[in-house]
Amino acid sequence: MGTFYSKLIDKSKESMIPLLISFLILLIVIAYMSHNIFYTLMPGEAGVHWSRFGGGTEIDYVYPEGMHMILPWDKMYIYTVRIQEIKPELDVLTKTGLQVHLFLSIRYAPEYRLLALLHQKVGPDYVTKVIIPEIEAVLREIIGTMGAEQIYTTGRVVIIEAIN
Repeated sequence: MGTFYSKLIDKSKESMIPLLISFLILLIVIAYMSHNIFYTLMPGEAGVHWSRFGGGTEIDYVYPEGMHMILPWDKMYIYTVRIQEIKPELDVLTKTGLQVHLFLSIRYAPEYRLLALLHQKVGPDYVTKVIIPEIEAVLREIIGTMGAEQIYTTGRVVIIEAIN
């Protein structure tokens, strides 16, 4: 019985060095890939998980703020879900052909529960692909039916209602 334990201790001493080296290599790999494994979502942020081998974008769950762990070959897309503002400038023509230069202030925030679907259908640059072109189209359509003096008097309310 005593020889069995002594043989077991000798075997474990022999295999301890390769086991320790394997553990250290694994630890180094995890540390190196930690930016692909651990994601911290700050306040006002939400995450959409894309899985390389699991079917793509996970559309039924949006990751809330906090720390999340994913597989290193997957990706987490981080979106700001707070109200944001952009200030584009736009030139439009009135009904009489007069060019009007507009300074816009657009406030927007993505719908939290639909964020994964927005990511899948449009992508992270949804502001330049959807929001700005839609507002420009509405403004060109509305202002194109008004005269220059009408824009600065009664047309202002019509424009605001059309954008909303």
